Amino acid sequence: MTDTILDIRDLVVSLGKKPDGPRIIDRISLQLANRETLCVVGESGSGKSVTSLTVMGLLQKGSLTPTGGSVKLVGEELLTATESRLRQLRATRMAMIFQEPMTALNPVVPVGRQIDEVLRAHTNLDARTRRKRILDMMEQVRLPQVERIFASYPHRLSGGQRQRIMIAMALVLEPKLLIADEPTTALDVTTQKQILTLIRDLQRDHGTAVLFITHDMGVVAEIADRVAVMRQGRLVETGSLDAILRTPSMDYTRNLLAAVPSLLPRAQRPETQEPVVLEANELGKVYRERSFFGRAREVKADVVADLRGDPQVVGDEEQRNAEPLLDLVEQFQNLCLDRDVERGDRFVGDEHRGVERERARNRDALTLAAGELMRIARHGIGWQPDEFEQLAGAA
Repeated sequence: MTDTILDIRDLVVSLGKKPDGPRIIDRISLQLANRETLCVVGESGSGKSVTSLTVMGLLQKGSLTPTGGSVKLVGEELLTATESRLRQLRATRMAMIFQEPMTALNPVVPVGRQIDEVLRAHTNLDARTRRKRILDMMEQVRLPQVERIFASYPHRLSGGQRQRIMIAMALVLEPKLLIADEPTTALDVTTQKQILTLIRDLQRDHGTAVLFITHDMGVVAEIADRVAVMRQGRLVETGSLDAILRTPSMDYTRNLLAAVPSLLPRAQRPETQEPVVLEANELGKVYRERSFFGRAREVKADVVADLRGDPQVVGDEEQRNAEPLLDLVEQFQNLCLDRDVERGDRFVGDEHRGVERERARNRDALTLAAGELMRIARHGIGWQPDEFEQLAGAA
């Protein structure tokens, strides 16, 4: 293809420094064209992320080594490129969005300054021009109140906002290739949909080729043009989105598709008569942002919910296992706050909240909290997980 952005040919990545070491990636070949989205799917440990890190030149030295094949970015060989050349190519011609932005962002530096580092390293723009470009990019990724977020630290942003910062940082220099390594895994489904739409829109506007790594077939159906299926470091099959989802040729691909949870509702379980384990009525917390200059900002979070189950907490060990419940009320507040921040809403003082919007927040919080209770229940404090699955479905 004349418009090929990424060309991987017979790539081999071995464990350790020796060419004859165990192969983590075994002779895979992939091509990615301009403005195309290629989704690489497969189970955990199939080699998806190792492939992306090889392209970026970010493999851990001495642990994983490319020992064969070729990786070309717009015709330039990457496997033989020097470290200084790879640093020049990162952000200017290729960029990567990682799965968990909190591990990729510096927690002690405001996010605006972190994007500014990219521009200072790769351009000769003055400070005023850089700031304007960053704020414009923040608006393109649909962040609210960009001036405030520019000066905010990562921990003060929601998960969706942090991922938008990572996207802005990756695309601020309009690279030819964007690698997205499961960027929506840690996000709720509503935010996940927003991020996928954002990546697709930015790809259209900037003409970027996207290598999207995921294990979620729903994400594949939403964003992919072509799909490559990997297993145990090998390429199982590749093809168009329609061909892979409708007429897969390999058993492994068919098994992946069969493992996708059904959206058909299951039979209703009978209502439980067990006593209430945790009840939160008219619970609220005011989050205040202090300011030396200007008016302090306030955000209110409210939750109304109750959970039922059969507590059988006996003995010191079980008590220790039950300690996560002590934090659950605070998690409820934080989850509701995250939903408000993600939507860009701002509730100050006693400002009126719409009834439907408040119910939606409470449903989100209850669903996530029920999932947390399921996790706790599986660790042996005597509760039955199916009772909390019923809560998650009801929410």
